[in-house]
Amino acid sequence: MDHLQLHERELLNVVDKLRSLGVGKLVDLPQVILCGCPPDEKIAVLETISGVRFTRKGNIYSQYTTEVVICREKELRMRISIQPGDSRSEKERNGLRTFKPVTFSNPDELHKQIEMTEYCMENSQGW
Repeated sequence: MDHLQLHERELLNVVDKLRSLGVGKLVDLPQVILCGCPPDEKIAVLETISGVRFTRKGNIYSQYTTEVVICREKELRMRISIQPGDSRSEKERNGLRTFKPVTFSNPDELHKQIEMTEYCMENSQGW
C-alpha cells in the first residue's frame, strides 16, 4: 500500500487494528461500497486500495457481487469463496455450497482462480 498517502495508510491501520480486536462485532467499521460506475473504474479503486492487480477480462465484477476484505498481515494471502444469494434456486445454492474456498498467496494466480470460480457460479456447482 505504498502508493497511498501516509494519513490514508494510518487510517487503514486503525481500522485493521479495530477489526482485529473484534470491534467490528460491536459497531460497523468503515467500508467502501462501489456501485453504479463502470467496471473498469471499480477495478481501479480496488487496485488502488488493495495494491493487488485485478483481472480486467470479462465482466465478473459487474455480474457478481465481489467482496474484498483487506487485512494487514506479514504475508500476502488471498481467499476466494462463494456465498450463494437468495435469487438462486435451492438446487443451485446446494451445488454452489460444495465449492471449497481457495486460499493462495501468489497474486499472479488471482486471474486463474477468479475464472475457475466464475465457471462454478455460472454452472451452479462446486469445484
